[in-house]
Amino acid sequence: MPSIEKSKKLFPRHTTVEEHPTTICYRLPAVVFKYPFFNEGIKAYRMKGHAITNETLDAIDIIPNRQLDVKGFIFHTSHCGSTLLVRMLQTTSSIRVISETEAINGLLLSYVLHNLPKETVQKQLKEIIESYCQPLGNEKHVIFKLTSWNVFMINLFLELYPTTKWIYLDRKTDEVVASLKKSNGGFAQWWQYPSDFLKRHFTAKGYSYTTKEDYLIHMVEQHRKQAQLHTNSQALHTNYTTLLDDFEKIMTHFDLNLTSQEIENAKKATAYYSKSVRKIPFPIH
Repeated sequence: MPSIEKSKKLFPRHTTVEEHPTTICYRLPAVVFKYPFFNEGIKAYRMKGHAITNETLDAIDIIPNRQLDVKGFIFHTSHCGSTLLVRMLQTTSSIRVISETEAINGLLLSYVLHNLPKETVQKQLKEIIESYCQPLGNEKHVIFKLTSWNVFMINLFLELYPTTKWIYLDRKTDEVVASLKKSNGGFAQWWQYPSDFLKRHFTAKGYSYTTKEDYLIHMVEQHRKQAQLHTNSQALHTNYTTLLDDFEKIMTHFDLNLTSQEIENAKKATAYYSKSVRKIPFPIH
């Protein structure tokens, strides 16, 4: 069996946020895809002392007829169980999940901040997505879980992959806002930025907020609105409260045929904290 050092391929790590965004790639093993967040997997790999050399996207040689197939995209409201869904999917060896990669985030931020041509961004986005579909290990399918605010650019993905299934995972607004206020991550963190540009870009035209809570409520509603506006025959809407009951429905939607044992294993993942790679039991109240 080949060692972890030999079984590696170049995958996008992050994209620089600038007028001419560059996607930096690292040579990585399949194990990095088993973390709750992709870039967290890279960090853990580096902390183990593995040397990594920066390379760019054009160094990746894509062989079309050998690529893994993109089974779907997961868009979501934020703090709604999307990471739990990732952890459930990761229990199945045939599925590779790309969770909130900074390669896509950096490109989309460059698109917003530097007003880049849509066609240029889509070309690079497709190259990034295809780069993650290189075969390595036992995986056969790829699912992308996007960072929540990526839903504001959902059209870029749907135009590139018009026949690919996608889901939108939602949660009650007040519950999402309460959770965001505790963690202060994601778009909640934008509230503290000295510049108002990001907040203003994603809020509705003419909307005026006075408090952080008002801003968060509005942003959650805007996330949901984007998903609703782009709903098509490839979409499935589900939510936090029915996620476990809907798991098999989601698998069917993504055209994934899991065995009863795989479904059982996936549901066992719900017993642990989803944002920890270690199995920390989730308390039952």
